[in-house]
Amino acid sequence: MRAYAERIREARLQKGLTQEQLAEAIGANVGTVSRWEAGRTIPTAYYLSQLTQVLGIQVHDLGLKMEPTEYAPVRSFEKALPVPVLDTQLPSMPLLIGREHEQEALLHELIAPLHPTPLVLYGLPGIGKTALMASLACDMHILEHFSDGVLWASLGSAPNYVSLFARWGLLLNIELPPQQEIWPHIIKQVIRQRRLLMLLDDARTSSDVQLLSLVGPQGAIMVTTRLPTLAATLSSQAHAVRELNQEQSWQLLEQIAPIIVHDHHASLETLREAIGGHPLVLTLVGRYLQQQTQSGHPRRLLAALGYLQEASNRLCLPIELAQTSWFPGGRVFQDQVDLLAQPENTSSLTLASLLAEMVHALPLRQQEVLLTLSLLPAQPQCFSEEMALAIGGCDAATLDALLDSGLLSAHESCYQMHPVIRDYAAWCLSQKDHLQALALVRLFAYAISVLEHWEQQILMREPEEAMLRAALDLAWAHQYTQEALRLTQLLSAFWFQHHAWKEAETYFTQALAIARQQIHHPHYAISCLFGLGRCALAREKITQAREYYREAVVYARMPEADDESLILALSKVAAVALQMAEEHPHMHYAQDVKTSCEEALWLLHHLTASAPNALLSSRMQALFPVLYEMLGTVSLEAEGTLAALNAYHQGVALAERFQRPEVLCWLLLQQGTVLLYREEWSMSEQTIRRALMLAQQERLDVLLLLAYERLFEVLLLTQRFTEAHQLLTQWQEMSEQDLSPTGALWHERLMLVSNPRHTSLWTTLACGRLLLVQHHLEAAHQHYTRALHQVPPHSEPAKLLRHLWHDLAVIALRTHNIAKALEYIGELQGLVPSSTEVLWQAYIFYRRAQLLLLLGMPAQGYEDALRGQAIFRQRNHQLGLHDVDAWLASTSIRTEDRLPVDHELEHQA
Repeated sequence: MRAYAERIREARLQKGLTQEQLAEAIGANVGTVSRWEAGRTIPTAYYLSQLTQVLGIQVHDLGLKMEPTEYAPVRSFEKALPVPVLDTQLPSMPLLIGREHEQEALLHELIAPLHPTPLVLYGLPGIGKTALMASLACDMHILEHFSDGVLWASLGSAPNYVSLFARWGLLLNIELPPQQEIWPHIIKQVIRQRRLLMLLDDARTSSDVQLLSLVGPQGAIMVTTRLPTLAATLSSQAHAVRELNQEQSWQLLEQIAPIIVHDHHASLETLREAIGGHPLVLTLVGRYLQQQTQSGHPRRLLAALGYLQEASNRLCLPIELAQTSWFPGGRVFQDQVDLLAQPENTSSLTLASLLAEMVHALPLRQQEVLLTLSLLPAQPQCFSEEMALAIGGCDAATLDALLDSGLLSAHESCYQMHPVIRDYAAWCLSQKDHLQALALVRLFAYAISVLEHWEQQILMREPEEAMLRAALDLAWAHQYTQEALRLTQLLSAFWFQHHAWKEAETYFTQALAIARQQIHHPHYAISCLFGLGRCALAREKITQAREYYREAVVYARMPEADDESLILALSKVAAVALQMAEEHPHMHYAQDVKTSCEEALWLLHHLTASAPNALLSSRMQALFPVLYEMLGTVSLEAEGTLAALNAYHQGVALAERFQRPEVLCWLLLQQGTVLLYREEWSMSEQTIRRALMLAQQERLDVLLLLAYERLFEVLLLTQRFTEAHQLLTQWQEMSEQDLSPTGALWHERLMLVSNPRHTSLWTTLACGRLLLVQHHLEAAHQHYTRALHQVPPHSEPAKLLRHLWHDLAVIALRTHNIAKALEYIGELQGLVPSSTEVLWQAYIFYRRAQLLLLLGMPAQGYEDALRGQAIFRQRNHQLGLHDVDAWLASTSIRTEDRLPVDHELEHQA
């Protein structure tokens, strides 16, 4: 241990003081005292004087020498520097967080053999340049290497050279002559052969640095500056001092206000993000909050947290708050105390006045561009040059000048503005109404232009995403209502593509409240209602979606609306009603589907006929086949397979004509399924395989799963069990992937049928089906039971459950388990009311007939079988009809047990 370190420790112990008590008595922190006693650093002149008073010792007792306040002039320069010099203006050991790696790298660079150029640090004011340099000056390795001492100079915008050289002359024990112009030369003669470190803080010009570069080859110069161009001029390898990262920011706040960080972490997180890791601002915020806890009343702290959420309030925090934590000696670094113009409403130096000098040093035009660019998101977001030029209304040279000033930074091919700079620039912009209005108009025009020319197939770049959100928020904040509504309308496609449902719902709700008041512009309300409906569907709130779409139909019927809006609104109502009809068959939604589709198709045909030479819009072209698909699907139950196939055939022709692969794929799947019902095996398989290939080519992953499901049914019914097992393996592998509806599925109908919910349940059901047709009844029952247990609570996948209960009933009937058969048929009947789902009613009659035969009631069973047979025949459902006919032919019901055929009853069925 070094002699002075041991003597400090001994003197402290003799006084009966702990390290904490000594630190409090001299105005230091306990870490500083600990480093002295470990021999890692030595006390500066300020602390030496404090130690002598508190411990009752002399400086020479420690083996050190403090520069006297009055020096006896020396006649010979060779007699100067009798002991190592420690500049009295050297700042005390600062609170340094998160700079360990930079400090280590700089230390090694400083003690390197040669220093042809200064070691330069650059960065924003308050970012930590001065603190980092001061910590290096107190490092023991630095003091050992530069054995003749350390000189410090705080420069700023107007350095006082006379005062600086006079102080250095006293420190170096030099008698300076009256001729002030030769003082630099004299000082240089004294220190040129010395191992001395010269620290120049906050340099603004290269001439300042050149004038003060007085050390010789054994010494070194370290410079801090806020100007990137000056740093590049002084050194080819200048070091940028960046903001603290998230972890380091929290460490700094915990050092200043640990209890507040623990109790109010969420509120401080918002502040931390807004501050952007700026050490000085973090310190000011931490110290301000700590002050509010002195009274012990929680109301003051909560009020302070709310107060600091406003950027303008943070800008008015006085710099002197930082003295008690960063600057134990009571001196604020020159990096923070340059002579600046004070805000009118403050009497002390503030964060705003610290930034004012930097901004006001720019030419007026550059200041205006900087203020305009504050409308864009701050770092870590970035903005493109195209964006900056359009919104700033400037040329590239102006942006280059802002880069050179350090107020903007380059990030790859884009630009960034630090949150603290942006807060100040935005605060200034808010006080310049004309400039702000002009900037907002340019921003909204650019944002609308980007969205109008954006193609959904091309991913939007991150800078554009951030800019669009900022533009929309500013439009609402500054009450640019038309621009806000237009941006909301255009952003809907972007939100849907990125599945940003929560964000979209917030903006649509806000916009709808205004759009409902603009009865002469119903298209805005329609757009908002469409958006809210899509968000509701994404959250599986299908009833709520239906209400939004029905309201959209009301607005679309207004004279000011166009036919296309009404057609689209009707199609959305039909899509939701069709889904609700499948999930809630006891309700009369099917009629809503038919009515809405027929009206929409009539309008489409009328639209085409009224202007035969005009082409339909791409949206209407895509909608045409979707409407026929929905009409065919709802016709399947009401009118039978021929009506459904006729509608699907028209839809396929239109989808091929208008080149809509996603609609064509779905139509082919529907068409193939109906052909399957008609036992047209070959045509069904051909159609479904075509849909499968199309889904693979167009990367329609969820439709591909549906294609696997439909093809699996074909293979089962044609008893190709090996192929079915191979397909099932592919299907299961595909279902295990993270699937979501592709962006091409733009309409609600395609969105609903392509929802990948319950995928694993369908594959489990398929395993059971494969085992069932192969007569492995016990294994099939296990798969079905497992599928039932996998059904999520509070979820009612009616279509899937109907298949489950039906197949379980088949197993129970084949094993003559009458009790289970009764239970399963009852569950199935509960999901299939008599008023709708007629084909499922036919299957219930068929299974009930089998059950009645087991119960010894053949006459009643025969009657139910005839009811089911009549329905299958009327709907041209050959698959079901074949099953009933085969059962009737194979069953042992005696002729005398059969009831007479009631043809009227058969017709009613």
